[in-house]
Amino acid sequence: MKKVILFGASGNIGSQTLEILKANTQKFSLTAFSVGDNDKVIATILNDFKTVKMVYANNVQPELQTQFPQVKFIKTDVTQLLNEPGDLIINALSGFFGVKVTLAALQQEKIVLNANKESFVVAGALIQNY
Repeated sequence: MKKVILFGASGNIGSQTLEILKANTQKFSLTAFSVGDNDKVIATILNDFKTVKMVYANNVQPELQTQFPQVKFIKTDVTQLLNEPGDLIINALSGFFGVKVTLAALQQEKIVLNANKESFVVAGALIQNY
C-alpha cells in the first residue's frame, strides 16, 4: 500500500486525484492533504479518507477540530505535511507556491508526481540536481 500526500486537494487536479485514490483504496492511502482557502471540502475528504493524519488549510473551522480530533490541522507552513509518512507526493498546487513543495519533497528524497509547471519553469535547474 502506497501512502500519499496530496498538495492542492481542492483544485481540479486534486479532485481528480481524490477520485482515483477512492477507487483504489487497496493500493493507496491518503495520509495528508492541503486545501488552501477552500476549507469547505475538508470534512468531505476526511470522511472519505479515514487514514488522513494532517491537513493544511488557511482557515480551519473550530468544529472541524472537534469533529476530527485525530487530525492535526496546520496553517503556517504547507511543507509540514511532508512530516507525515508518504511514499508518493502529489503536487497539484497552482503557481509559484508549488515550487517550495516540490523542492522540499525532493530534498527529502520523496517521489514527486508534479502537476505544478512553475516548478519546472522557475526551478528546473535545481530539480535536475535531484
